[in-house]
Amino acid sequence: CNQKLSLSRNMPVEDIVDEIGDGIKLINLIEVLSEVDYTEKYNKTPKMKVHKIDNCNRALKFVKQQGVEMKTPPSAENLVDGDELNILGLIWAIMSKYMKFGDDDESLNAKEALLLWVQNKTAGYDDVAVKDFKSSIKDGVAMGAVIHKHRPNMIDMSKLTKGKDNAVANWAVVQDAALKYFDLEKYITPEDILKLDENSMVVYVSEYYTGIAEQRKVDLAARRITKLIRFTEENDKLRAEYVVKAKSFTDTVAKVQVILNDRTIDNTMAGAKAKIEQFYEYKATDKSSILGDQLALEGLFNSLAMRLSHGKRPAYVPPEGTDLDAMNATVGQLEKTEQERKVALHQELNRQIKLLDFDKQHKAASAQLVEYQTTTEADLSKKEVSHSVAAASYQLRHLDALDRERKSIVSTTFAKLLKLGATLKDEKYERSNEVADREQQLTSTFDRLEKLSSEKRPVLDDDLAREIFREDLRLKNEQHVQKHAKIEQWVAEQTAYLEKKEEIDSVGDATLQLGLLSAYASEKEAQSQAAVASFKALGAEVLAAKYDNGLSTYELGDEPDTANKDQLRARETAVDEHWQRLDGLYNDKKAVLEDDLARETFRDNLKLQDNMHRRSHAALTSWASEGASYLAQREDIDDIPKANTQLSILKAWRGDFAAQQSNALPALKTLGKSILDAKYETSLSSYTFGSAQSDTQTPEQLKEREQKIDETFVNLDGAAGEKQSWLEAELAREQAKEENRVQFANQAAAFARLASETDNEAKSTHFGFTLAEVEAFGAELQADDQQREKATDEQHAAAVETFAEGEKLGVKSNAYTEATPASLTTLHEQTKKALADRRERYEKELAHQRYLDGLARDFAALADPFSESMVSTKNQISSSQNSLEEQLAFVAARVAESEAGDQPKLEAILAAQKKLDDEGVTNNIHTTLTGKDVETQHQQFVLFLNAKKKMLEEAIEQAKLRGLTESDFKEIKENFEQFDKDGDKSISQKELKACLFSLGEEKGPKEVEAIMQEFGENGELSEERFTEFMIKTLGDADTKDEILAGFKLINRGEDQKTTVDRMENVLESHEVEYLKENATPIDDGYDYVAW
Repeated sequence: CNQKLSLSRNMPVEDIVDEIGDGIKLINLIEVLSEVDYTEKYNKTPKMKVHKIDNCNRALKFVKQQGVEMKTPPSAENLVDGDELNILGLIWAIMSKYMKFGDDDESLNAKEALLLWVQNKTAGYDDVAVKDFKSSIKDGVAMGAVIHKHRPNMIDMSKLTKGKDNAVANWAVVQDAALKYFDLEKYITPEDILKLDENSMVVYVSEYYTGIAEQRKVDLAARRITKLIRFTEENDKLRAEYVVKAKSFTDTVAKVQVILNDRTIDNTMAGAKAKIEQFYEYKATDKSSILGDQLALEGLFNSLAMRLSHGKRPAYVPPEGTDLDAMNATVGQLEKTEQERKVALHQELNRQIKLLDFDKQHKAASAQLVEYQTTTEADLSKKEVSHSVAAASYQLRHLDALDRERKSIVSTTFAKLLKLGATLKDEKYERSNEVADREQQLTSTFDRLEKLSSEKRPVLDDDLAREIFREDLRLKNEQHVQKHAKIEQWVAEQTAYLEKKEEIDSVGDATLQLGLLSAYASEKEAQSQAAVASFKALGAEVLAAKYDNGLSTYELGDEPDTANKDQLRARETAVDEHWQRLDGLYNDKKAVLEDDLARETFRDNLKLQDNMHRRSHAALTSWASEGASYLAQREDIDDIPKANTQLSILKAWRGDFAAQQSNALPALKTLGKSILDAKYETSLSSYTFGSAQSDTQTPEQLKEREQKIDETFVNLDGAAGEKQSWLEAELAREQAKEENRVQFANQAAAFARLASETDNEAKSTHFGFTLAEVEAFGAELQADDQQREKATDEQHAAAVETFAEGEKLGVKSNAYTEATPASLTTLHEQTKKALADRRERYEKELAHQRYLDGLARDFAALADPFSESMVSTKNQISSSQNSLEEQLAFVAARVAESEAGDQPKLEAILAAQKKLDDEGVTNNIHTTLTGKDVETQHQQFVLFLNAKKKMLEEAIEQAKLRGLTESDFKEIKENFEQFDKDGDKSISQKELKACLFSLGEEKGPKEVEAIMQEFGENGELSEERFTEFMIKTLGDADTKDEILAGFKLINRGEDQKTTVDRMENVLESHEVEYLKENATPIDDGYDYVAW
């Protein structure tokens, strides 16, 4: 009674004998069992006995109307007075009516159904095998297993021991559990249970069946509440998880944004490459993880949204800034930042590449300058030994050329290098210190070269002055040697004359010889006054000459002279000795000849003087002839030193000429006058030169000789002037030729440097890294080509013109350069080719960049729509409000498409990416995506689709199952097959009633009939429709009213309050704790309605 009324009508029964007397519980009991409502009025709150008797009469009448038969029915007074015998008899009759076990088919089916129910519930328990309601169930273990099946926490199976000897102890444990589980009173002792016959045992077991069956309603209610708790708890968990993951996601993206927005650079190529590697490593790993987190977040949100929508709950509104749109915006901003970062990183890499290229140019130019400086410094540091005016002049001109070249290089090549270095320093190039060191070294060296040059110039000036001095001294010494040679020759002739003893046969002969000796004396005096005096003066000058200006010294005999002062002194000593010997010889001869003087006559004397005059004239004429020949000669002058030498020789000759004019020529004239003025006269006769008929010489002849020699000297003076002018002109021409050589050498060197710089810069020109940069460089390239072509054309033409001018001047060789117009033309052609090659390289690079840009555009044209399609589809799926079935159909179609249709598209995208990879393109300006991005996105998209598909399938299936387990379905299926006797996959109404009973669902005839009408067809119920009915019956219903009704049922009719002990009977401990934490406390319980 308590089971039926407590669960169905919330009328707990403590003692039916005491509580049946007001008639109310009896009416309610019959209503529950018969499924018929009592329609007559009765007193629902009887206070007086008469009212109770009236209610009992009405109740007994209702009992009889429902077919409950008794041989001696109790009276209303029996019930009111608590007549235990009659009351229990009535209860037995009611039990007999609604649970019969006899020989008729229906009773048999009910008993079998009860046995099947017990067997189903004990299946799987070791040592429990229920065959009937006799011995196999008497030890209590089977009924313990039945309770444990439904409430494992209410009974400890280890305390039950199989066997008759343990039956009393076993039943005590089982009865305690039954009381706690479904309020089954211990109206029979364990000892009495052992005495029950089969039918009585069926009745007693049916109490368990009925209690558990009624409790199943409580279980169903508990399951609904559990589902609600778990649903709410899971939703709360999902909300919290979403908040945490969303925050983590936004925090992670924010941190990544900070890192990506960090534009700090370390100004190194390694740093630029490392950052790009890190960026693409991030794209390949961290970005995939971020997209995976976003997908997981979307999946979490979609799962929660679907749960809430399917559960008819309000949509979840995430905290501000964490909804899906915000997440998409966050990722969109991240991708924008990534693109900006990618552009910045590639710009930095390109900058570093340019800087490395600039550094290579700087190094190469520096190396060339260092090579130039090393050679030049060695040149300037070397002390050349100049032993000629030509060598000293060449060294000075060479120094001038070095100075001009250095200044030109400093103002052009080095200035360009410094400008390039300034660019590297301004760009904070990583090896700027090395650049600065190179420039500092070059600057120091240039300063040192200038200093060396300034120090060397006075030395070379001194060398030239010394060598001019040396050259002059050499010429004077040579003249000294020549004069000595002539004196030696004269001395030899005169010695031979003085040592000769003539044959004197007459006074005339003696006089003649004395005259000759006198003539010799005169000639010797003339030689002393002229040749020897000039010889001695020249010797004194040479010996006294010394060059000393503080830098160098020179006097005759210094290296590499072959002549020396001792030789000169020896010559002069020899002349002195010769003179002394001549004097001795003269004195000796004079003494001899004076003895013969008597034989000499005045006439003979004059003849001798004339002879001497003719000899002096002959000597002067010979000298003049040699001089005229010399003056008429035009030497081969092909350099400045030769010109200067010839001018020095001419100057020396002019000195001789002046000496002849001032000495020999006047002596000749004096002698001539003496001859012409001489007169011998006595009283008997007279004689003048040429007056005798026998004289062969006449005064006219003498005068003619003197006139001719005067004319010759005048002509010599004129010829000397002409030769002076010619030699000065030759010197000027050689100086012009030298200047032309230096000018051409400088122009050739400058052109060679320009050609080399143009060639190097043409080869190292960087056109840009992108199509836009390369296209923009075209105008700059054209302007540079024009400027360089103009400069090279002008410099080449100027150098060639200078060379041609040199050829006109007679320049045949150039010690300052090996360059020729042909070699310069070759350089010019090479320069033109270098510029043409650069233009060709530019055109190829432009075409290549256009090709790469085409590849990039092709990739973007494939990747962007594909990516956008996935995003659009994902958003469409995420925001769909269609039914689960419609959503599943759409998602399944998209899954199929992703498995078939997407693959060719993805392969095309990856193929396009491979083309870019093969070409080394890492920065695609036409899209933010890479093949890896799209591949990762597609993988995430496929995961999203499959996860969504699985989620929808599970949601749909769960909706169909209504909370039933596989075990529930198995029991339903096995019980259906048990009662489908003919195996036709359908059961009759009677089989349905028994089947339901075996499943713990006791239904009255009207309820079974209603089930057959709703789910059956032609009096039969198919297995499929039976399953549908059981799902509807046993499945969850989560309406508010059903949930509240379930709370009320569990809490025995409490309209608002639930208690912990009631909840602990049907709910898991964590579920009870969840309610305690979230429901509002009220009295000694919690407000389930408010919750």
